[in-house]
Amino acid sequence: MKVSVATPPVAPDEPVIELRELTKSFPGNPVLRGVSLEVAKGESFALIGGSGTGKSVILKCILGLIPWDGGIVRVNGNKPSLSSIAGGARIGMLFQGGALFDSMTVFQNVAFQLVRGPGRVSAAEAREIAARKLERVGLEAKIMDLYPSELSGGMQKRAGLARAIATDPDILFFDEPTTGLDPIRAAGINRLISGIVGESGTTGFTITHDMSSVRTFASKVALLHSGQIVWNGAASELDTSDNSSLRQFVEGSARGPLT
Repeated sequence: MKVSVATPPVAPDEPVIELRELTKSFPGNPVLRGVSLEVAKGESFALIGGSGTGKSVILKCILGLIPWDGGIVRVNGNKPSLSSIAGGARIGMLFQGGALFDSMTVFQNVAFQLVRGPGRVSAAEAREIAARKLERVGLEAKIMDLYPSELSGGMQKRAGLARAIATDPDILFFDEPTTGLDPIRAAGINRLISGIVGESGTTGFTITHDMSSVRTFASKVALLHSGQIVWNGAASELDTSDNSSLRQFVEGSARGPLT
């Protein structure tokens, strides 16, 4: 069952996510210095860059969680705000640490938006949907009555992904989706994200420094450094571009324009 929530229409040529000359500073610290990006409908976009370069700040601006100083942010053609997260679009979010509510069962976590958000459904419907979403991410429905503390780190991440896709969102946001996972479990999460975004036509927006994630599911990539986009292109160009900043990041070199 797909939860019905009104979503502003997007014109065929209009980007789902649009940033124009975005600037943001904190006291004594200019973080974003004129960032411009476009993410098309159905695209799997990855914003890469080192720690502290402003990736999370961009994500918070897109979600309307913090105000920005200058420039334009549009999601589905609308300005996001706290009263209308991501411009009123139906979104899903996989947080860096999973961010499951410790005091709630797995079912209550996965069904959180189903029973509390717009287009809410009954508890019985929510349980049926939660079971399907858990199975989609490789978890058995029988874990629904467990608490997050009873799950492994990898299972918690999958449960967080099930929550993110519970409402069949139009846009999925991923904040460092493989952080804290070993290479095998990280590869599993990457494959899940690739399959979910690919099969549903959902627009994906990922912030990460993990090139394995980028190579698995990204179709378009932008590199952020010192609050500016220093490279933007198709994922297929990652290994052929002669951009020195990109080459340093991809190769993990200690020397180059990023240091």
